[in-house]
Amino acid sequence: MKRALGIGFASAALVALAAGCGSDDDGDGGGDGGAEFTKQSAEKIADAAKEAMGDLDGVTIGGTLSTEGQEIELDMSIGTGGNCTGSFTIQGASAEVLGVDGTTWIRPDEKYWEVSLGPDSAAQIIEAVGDRWVTLPEDDTSFKPFCNLEEFLGELVDQEDATYTKGETKEIDGDETIEIVSDRPDEGKSSGYVQTGGEHYLVQIEKTEGDEPGTVTFSGFDEQPDVEAPAADEQVPLEELEGAGA
Repeated sequence: MKRALGIGFASAALVALAAGCGSDDDGDGGGDGGAEFTKQSAEKIADAAKEAMGDLDGVTIGGTLSTEGQEIELDMSIGTGGNCTGSFTIQGASAEVLGVDGTTWIRPDEKYWEVSLGPDSAAQIIEAVGDRWVTLPEDDTSFKPFCNLEEFLGELVDQEDATYTKGETKEIDGDETIEIVSDRPDEGKSSGYVQTGGEHYLVQIEKTEGDEPGTVTFSGFDEQPDVEAPAADEQVPLEELEGAGA
């Protein structure tokens, strides 16, 4: 089966965009708020966001990003322990993603199979799968950034080659944020918007330069996704489909 099924390039784009805000300085911005918080250096504000995001038990991620000329729409709620629920769309093809206790399923629409496999193989797979969820193998890593909170949030740091500058404050969904611009030599600039009051969560990342533009928003902070495994008769293991023309 083609690796397009796992949309590894989509998860790579998500990681690349999310990596636009992060710092390795030992800042102390975690508890300050409002105007006093915005007076700190860009590095310390980035550190405060890194600390706040690193403590989360769940978050919802939504937005549009691109890689290799493909635009990807994403709407995912991610929790700890491999729990997740949501969907993505690419080239007009969509798939639902579900993770429960480390087991991951996908339920693509017909166009997704056609884009991934070609019309002939897709027809056989569509007939074999129907409306069931496809159970991914335990060693499949294609969807880890979508269903592993620790892995995804870990990519928000490790930006040794980036420089940071502060932008202006901006209201996003009723919260005041401050823009932190990250400039990386090989990837251009991206803007991370950090809440100025309360917990200094990163609420939005926007990249307009380079080959992989996009905007991702974060919400539902510390909320675990409400997930439940599909019934046994609503699942089909991916390995079974390898003999169905894929």
